[in-house]
Amino acid sequence: MKSLNQHVPTIVFVIGFCLLAFAMRTFFHPSVDPTLIPLPKQELPLPASEGDRLKNTSSLLLRAGHLAKPANRLESAQAVAKEKRRAADEFFAHTGLRMRIPDGYSFYQDSDGPVQVLVGSSEPGKRDFYFFATKGKYPAARGGQYLKDYFADEFVIKVNGKPQNFLNRSAYNEMIQFKAMTERGVEVQAFFFFDAKLNETCMLVLMNKNLSRQPARIKEIVDSLGRKA
Repeated sequence: MKSLNQHVPTIVFVIGFCLLAFAMRTFFHPSVDPTLIPLPKQELPLPASEGDRLKNTSSLLLRAGHLAKPANRLESAQAVAKEKRRAADEFFAHTGLRMRIPDGYSFYQDSDGPVQVLVGSSEPGKRDFYFFATKGKYPAARGGQYLKDYFADEFVIKVNGKPQNFLNRSAYNEMIQFKAMTERGVEVQAFFFFDAKLNETCMLVLMNKNLSRQPARIKEIVDSLGRKA
């Protein structure tokens, strides 16, 4: 019994030391809840400089050659304008003539027996430009009568006064001008001429109210008439 009591202090010391060691380990190395482990810090990329951005963009464009090219409004407008005047270009190419075609018109080709007809509209459904061409030489008097006959199914045309020589800078010095009026009060101006080399009698007819108020523009159109080189 005496020998057992002698070891009590040693046992108490060992137990106390173990508890102290456990407490210190818990304090310096606490157990961690996995749900509370912070996510690794991600470094945000620094903003690229303007030069690097352009370089990367250029590389992307070179690699993405299959991507569709953005639509160009100017090219689209030019394509539409070209299509609208395509019939006029074909008409003058076939007749061997040339003329400064007014802007903003849509054209189509027609025929009246042996007469080839180019019809232009400044607005949808508004036919106010005509160009007639036929083989052979016809007197100017036929021009006024032809106007009445051609449009007889649509409206009545009354020719005002006698046809007059029209001074111009085109290739046709002997050009005759007719002035007329439709029953609807629309002014009609017709320019009749003959191309000896092509053996073609032609007549340009304008019924556009805006053009009628711009004699300088009409003269510019008439002056542009000629034969293809």
